[in-house]
Amino acid sequence: MAEYYVKPQLYKGKLHEYCQKNKLQLEYKDVKVEGPPHDRVFTVMVVIGDREYPVATGKNKKEAKEEAAKAAWDSIAQENQTKQGSLPQTPQPQPLKPSPSLPIAFSSDTLEEIQPLDYISMLTKYGLKHNIMVDYKLEDESGPPHKKIFSYSCKIGDKIYGEGTGNDKKAARQAAAKHAYEQLRSQETSRAGRHAAVASSANSLPSNSNGISSWSSENGTDSASKNMNSDGSLVNKMNDLTATPKNAAMKSKRRESATKLAPSFSRPEAKYTKDERLIKDFEEIKPIGSGGFGNVFKAKQIIDKKNYAIKRVMCNELRPDLLCDCLFIQMEFCEKGTLDDWIDEKRGKENYQTESLIKFRQIVTGVEYIHSKGFIHRDLKPLNIFISSEDKIKIGDFGLVTSMTDDLRTTGKGTKSYMSPEQAGDKYGQEVDIFALGLILFEILWIFSTGTEKIKEWQKIRECVLPEEFSKNFPLEKHIIEQLLSKDIAKRPSASHVLKLLKLVAKKNLNNAHTC
Repeated sequence: MAEYYVKPQLYKGKLHEYCQKNKLQLEYKDVKVEGPPHDRVFTVMVVIGDREYPVATGKNKKEAKEEAAKAAWDSIAQENQTKQGSLPQTPQPQPLKPSPSLPIAFSSDTLEEIQPLDYISMLTKYGLKHNIMVDYKLEDESGPPHKKIFSYSCKIGDKIYGEGTGNDKKAARQAAAKHAYEQLRSQETSRAGRHAAVASSANSLPSNSNGISSWSSENGTDSASKNMNSDGSLVNKMNDLTATPKNAAMKSKRRESATKLAPSFSRPEAKYTKDERLIKDFEEIKPIGSGGFGNVFKAKQIIDKKNYAIKRVMCNELRPDLLCDCLFIQMEFCEKGTLDDWIDEKRGKENYQTESLIKFRQIVTGVEYIHSKGFIHRDLKPLNIFISSEDKIKIGDFGLVTSMTDDLRTTGKGTKSYMSPEQAGDKYGQEVDIFALGLILFEILWIFSTGTEKIKEWQKIRECVLPEEFSKNFPLEKHIIEQLLSKDIAKRPSASHVLKLLKLVAKKNLNNAHTC
């Protein structure tokens, strides 16, 4: 029989499932780390119960764990090949689903990244099944010959759904496909309360150790929007890629039975969610946003009467330890919106620069903290920076956070307009966040009069070609921005050093105010 390639991470999931089924303790034991800093070799061993399995190596800890899982699985299979019915099945390639953002906690296990899924194949399968053209177009090609950056768009039918970048054409097309898929799934998810196609594997999940409330909904999803658009039929067909007919039928039957037994009460919040615990603990539930990450609701806690942001995200099926289809995460609700909203509010106004520097200092303080814990945000931009009712800056959206200890990182992660040049590759560090800070500092000091003007001038700003008038009015700030946007990452200052530079600017501005 012809052999096929099995992705290494499937062995980890299957091994976990095997140990759960047989009530065995699974552990990945770090054996040793060898080699120079730029060429590390990690050695990991799988331990199941008291049994140690063959060691395996990798260029990073994640790869070593995956290889160790494969070695352990092969050993188990070989030992049991003569026992009828006890041979664990080789992990079969599963129908792939999108991998939305998961709640991120500051631990290396949580931040360990999962190998990207093949979104191109999923969209191709979808297009063939429904006779809809899926096309990828090269939109842009930049960078030196030895380090090209490609940008592709993904067109489904007659609409462009996504755009992605990468250091080769294949990676860029894959990124565009992922973006398109997540857009379609997001639109479908926002109306999922009308459909029974998404299966649920559990009825409840207790709060996790970080104090973040996590619940699974009855049908795995909630309706987050009442609006329908012209792509409704297209989005509805996406259910076919992830639906489990057997589970869907069971769900439908269970809901039908529950409908007969349950009394009917008129609850205004049921308009946007069917989750009983959410309705029990919160009132005035309203959808305020959606995207590839899931959906966000604004809701008032019944006990303390405070408004919170409730984020609903779908679970990742490659994490077998998660027993539900979606999680609800209770977060602080920032009444004043995002930094992007603040920029729009100040557009066309004057004398906002002092406030800009105060906000930027808070942003840098937050980035300094993230870096001090050994992490990189990778997607700093005004839309991911929030302002509380006390006018305090809150950095959010940690969906792309990664550890600085990993040797290799995923390519093309982030928002293209705020990405550093080296972020298109797989070797970079915290300097990518510093580059984004340089763009943010310019943007809040020199707010463009229109969005069109920003689009026209933005590439020049990324290349540190600043307007002459800006350089004249903000010489100290210009000096800082030039360092932050340096193409030589070694010349970009740390977040701690940026704070020192900002103190000098504040002192100079204070002296100028006194002498006027």
